[in-house]
Amino acid sequence: MRVAILLAGRIKGWEYTKDALKTLQNKYNAIFFVSLNAEGPDESTTSFCKYFNVNQEQIVYIPTQTPEKYRQFDSEGREHNFYSQWFHVRSAFDLCNEYCNQNNTLFDVVIKYRTEIQPKSVLEISDIQPKRFYCPAHNAYQTNDQMAYGDFRMMEAYSRLVNFYEFFYTNKMLLYSNGLPRPTECVLFDYLNILAHYDKINVIYIDFKFYLDARGR
Repeated sequence: MRVAILLAGRIKGWEYTKDALKTLQNKYNAIFFVSLNAEGPDESTTSFCKYFNVNQEQIVYIPTQTPEKYRQFDSEGREHNFYSQWFHVRSAFDLCNEYCNQNNTLFDVVIKYRTEIQPKSVLEISDIQPKRFYCPAHNAYQTNDQMAYGDFRMMEAYSRLVNFYEFFYTNKMLLYSNGLPRPTECVLFDYLNILAHYDKINVIYIDFKFYLDARGR
């Protein structure tokens, strides 16, 4: 089974979770594709690339330029990076797609992941079906945005959520009526419903227990 892992936006704190992440990589002989909201490599990212065998074609550094109308702030004036998150998911998948084109291959499974994840046990993947989106359930928002997987075409569609930001903005789906930002999990749920309507996909909720290591935040 050929597996790709997408890491989007940041990889802070990977030093604290590297054993679990390396176990996942080794289990599936996975290849990482990384898109970072950064000007360029630093000591940490250079070490990350060396540790996980990430070459120059598998990582890109792009400071996110969020369009003004998509910028979102909480009640205390702190900006949320929701647009940046989905911009870099798309960017990471584009790296994956380019790799496939250059090497005349296609991944059986693509995983969207976060380096802060500390799993209770290594992720088990089997019996991947077309047009199935696999993710853990979120206690409050139903659909978890922190990790997910599916076949190549499913995850290509997933990675294009940012392309719909104008639709979400125009239809007032990015903000609550009081002007505060809707959680990105809610926007993801809306997007999956759009995909379900047009492409007849199904969301499969998996039993994958994990927490985010606070040292990586």
